[in-house]
Amino acid sequence: MSHNGSKPDIEDLKEKGDVEGLIKALQYKKESTEYEDYEVRSDAAEALGDFEEEKVIKALIRAFKDVEDVRFYVARDLGKFGKTAVPFLIETLQDPDENMRRDAAWMLGNIGDERAIPPLTEALKDKDEEVRFHVARNLGKFEEPAVPFLLDALEDPDEHVRRYAAWILGVIGDERAVPALENALNDPSDYVRKGVEQALKRFG
Repeated sequence: MSHNGSKPDIEDLKEKGDVEGLIKALQYKKESTEYEDYEVRSDAAEALGDFEEEKVIKALIRAFKDVEDVRFYVARDLGKFGKTAVPFLIETLQDPDENMRRDAAWMLGNIGDERAIPPLTEALKDKDEEVRFHVARNLGKFEEPAVPFLLDALEDPDEHVRRYAAWILGVIGDERAVPALENALNDPSDYVRKGVEQALKRFG
């Protein structure tokens, strides 16, 4: 997307409180691949951290697809907005792009709002292995509140879900998980049983 080559003045847009202009600058691309086009986008992402609005959050989530310098500010803003961003990040767990689903799981784990626990548990069924791994790791960040959901997940029809649930229960280390994990030693899947054995070792 070209903006007729005119480079947005981020400071000016920020001072005017021109949210639309900043959102537009978040998509700024020059015709060439010079450094400063993503410098503009990263400055825009940083500036948008002052505007906690629905359209800003949606634009920031879309900008997760950008280069690392931009993503740094996107993540910082969404972390700062915290609870306001959570419903939009939960929606992003359904995004067709697996990288977006992975990033949404990561941000939800960082924000730590417990509304994310049920959708993250559901996302353990994601078709992408790497997404499932990130979802499981970020469920682990919730610790005790996630335990009942993970215990349910030990009964899931999908062996990947059962294995990840066992792994995270081992990481969290809540004693309530022990009887369910011992029971899961009888799982029909060898893949799950190995995971359960490793999880139980953590309880010593």
